[in-house]
Amino acid sequence: MLTKSVRSIYNSYMATDLSYIDFVTEQLQGLGEVRYRKMFGEYTVYVDDKPIVLVSTILVS
Repeated sequence: MLTKSVRSIYNSYMATDLSYIDFVTEQLQGLGEVRYRKMFGEYTVYVDDKPIVLVSTILVS
């Protein structure tokens, strides 16, 4: 269960902005065919149909 302070921090984040996804995919150009797909409310970025980056609330992992 999330504590009240953690819940308020979590709720203050907005979904990832599409312009940020465009920025991330631009950085990967030249590595292969780059595309993204919205999944679970956020985005997965693929290079040559392999998932390589998960982008969530402006965090890349």
